[in-house]
Amino acid sequence: MEESAHRKCCKTQLSADIDDFKGLYEALKAVYSPSPQVQSPLRSSDSKFLLSDKISVLNRYGEDVPSEEISQSAINLFDSDHAPAGVFLYAGQWKYLTFLNLFLQMIFNGLCILADIQNQTAWILSLRDLFFSVLVFPVGTFVVTSFWLLFTIDRALVYPEDLDKFIPLWVNHAVHTIVLPLVLLELFITPHQYPKRRTGFLILGIVSISYLLWVLWIYYAAGAWVYPLLGLLNRTGLVIFFSVSLLLVILLYLLGEQLSFFIWGVAELQLIGSTK
Repeated sequence: MEESAHRKCCKTQLSADIDDFKGLYEALKAVYSPSPQVQSPLRSSDSKFLLSDKISVLNRYGEDVPSEEISQSAINLFDSDHAPAGVFLYAGQWKYLTFLNLFLQMIFNGLCILADIQNQTAWILSLRDLFFSVLVFPVGTFVVTSFWLLFTIDRALVYPEDLDKFIPLWVNHAVHTIVLPLVLLELFITPHQYPKRRTGFLILGIVSISYLLWVLWIYYAAGAWVYPLLGLLNRTGLVIFFSVSLLLVILLYLLGEQLSFFIWGVAELQLIGSTK
């Protein structure tokens, strides 16, 4: 070891003395450059096969590490050739309607807490009712119904089977199932004043179209669709799918309005609105 270091020093000094800049660069590089990293090969559990592709490596990793300890970084090991459809880094979680819906639910629950703390302040109640009627109920019910409808037809359209390796079943139900009974419970236990339909349609339309434009932008910027289903459609199919989705959201808004009128009565809701 010492002789090797001595030879490198002599070679460096000699190259400097004779103005051999190329030799000096190579000598300095040999001394100061980081040593190459060597990774031990990963073999299968029976030690018979050498694992090379990332899917097999992740599966082998999952045999030794509990599933709850596999974090989001494990998904990032995928490259574009092996990643499940719809899983890519661009825009993070903010590209998924499921995550955006959870964000809406969080804001709404915050408004409910704020309304209780502020002793039912009129403007907070109005904002809470507007948020629930125009966004929370229609978007929440749309996420649940559309997800499970497409999942029943073919889960690969929205939730590829590979995701089961990283997302536990209870998390899937927490974000795609529990939302519906919670918004229905809110509808039954708390009266909400609905805005004029024109106002409701306008706000809901702006939010819905904004998300559709966001999905299109992600495809333009990242070259991948957020949902695998969209990659199977041509331009006409995309227009039809987006139009039907927008129509479904509007119908769910009307459903929430009619359920609210049926449960609480039009007269009582109008009385509540007049007292705010």
